[in-house]
Amino acid sequence: GRLFAQYPDKIIDELMARFPPADEKEIIFCFTQSYGGLGYAGIEPKVFPGMFTAYSTSNRGRGDHTYAWTIQAEEAGLAQPEELAAYVVQSQVGKALIDSLGLCDFFSGDIFSDLFLELYRSLTGLTYEIESLKDCGRRIYQLERKINNIQGRSRDYDAFIPPKFRVPLKEGPYRGRAVDPEFQQKILDVYYRLQGWTENGLIIENNDF
Repeated sequence: GRLFAQYPDKIIDELMARFPPADEKEIIFCFTQSYGGLGYAGIEPKVFPGMFTAYSTSNRGRGDHTYAWTIQAEEAGLAQPEELAAYVVQSQVGKALIDSLGLCDFFSGDIFSDLFLELYRSLTGLTYEIESLKDCGRRIYQLERKINNIQGRSRDYDAFIPPKFRVPLKEGPYRGRAVDPEFQQKILDVYYRLQGWTENGLIIENNDF
């Protein structure tokens, strides 16, 4: 019970230290329901490529689902790489603003509405239009990504697919679905282009925060 409630990374390290190298792949396969200490919360990543992209590119680390939530949009028909990437980017911009404004994750109002912008002006004396407020969110997300780049994060991190996610679902309405590596690469290509990053997921040096 000593490893109970420990991060999977720690469990994997200890198990690999105890068992022969031949068992390494099996151990890792069994515990990759999370990555970097973050679990893939709420949904099955094999079914929703947009959500898997949101997990992959979250500035808080893989598995964080709070920066973007694409499930309803994907169930409603959002399916092309261009659509999915754009949805994730815009969601991340909005979430960066929600965090910076000190609002709850479950805030249900529209921060880009005329009413919200007027209330914000009344409280702070600062006037924003929709696009100027979105620009703030973009700069926040870009700066967070730059910090991650400095710490070594690039496309290799974003594009990683845990082995078990390549195994098709065996039952349920989405039987046969699995993460498609080639399709995920296409989404990442569009995502980086929309963000204005390099093909390797790096912030361009002259990027104006």
